[in-house]
Amino acid sequence: MATDAPAWGAWTTHYDSVGQAPNMTRFDDENGLIVNFGMDRLELDLGAGQDVSFAGAIGLSGALEVSIPDEFPLLGSLLIVNGQITKTPGIEATVTCSLGHTSHSMEWPVDRPGGLKDPPPSDTGDDEAISDDEIFDRGFSVQCLMLDNRPGAVGAPPFPPVPPVPITVSLQARRRFVDEFAHLTIAGFDVLIVRS
Repeated sequence: MATDAPAWGAWTTHYDSVGQAPNMTRFDDENGLIVNFGMDRLELDLGAGQDVSFAGAIGLSGALEVSIPDEFPLLGSLLIVNGQITKTPGIEATVTCSLGHTSHSMEWPVDRPGGLKDPPPSDTGDDEAISDDEIFDRGFSVQCLMLDNRPGAVGAPPFPPVPPVPITVSLQARRRFVDEFAHLTIAGFDVLIVRS
């Protein structure tokens, strides 16, 4: 990598509700423009049952240092968060990511628009389980773009350094009935330096 190329620096953890930060994997591309963090435990699980929580939330936040050469045409940074959601119809869930002063959310509302009703009882008198056809199981990607410029980039270099970039990823879900369940997982996120 050339000495005049941009580069992502150290990650500093500010909040980590599930102990993910010590186990994050990291890969920096050879051009210094992209860094990838892999996750192994950033997941929210609301299992079915009366004695299991009906709501939950987790999060990870920190700051990523960045080194930008004086001559680099900085436009900003892009955060891409990738994950998986598996949920039943009576679950509402949200994944939110923020990068600097910007944020973006992906929402999954309750799927029963005709009203929330328990499944009808079976012929045996037992409650029927939710069928596989009703289970929502998909991958997702949430993106957040932050426009940015170098502080004091007017006049002649050297310019002041770019401050660290704050990053937050959060997940929350709520279930309404005993037999509902949800599992949300963040597989990882990428942070890209964007040039003009």
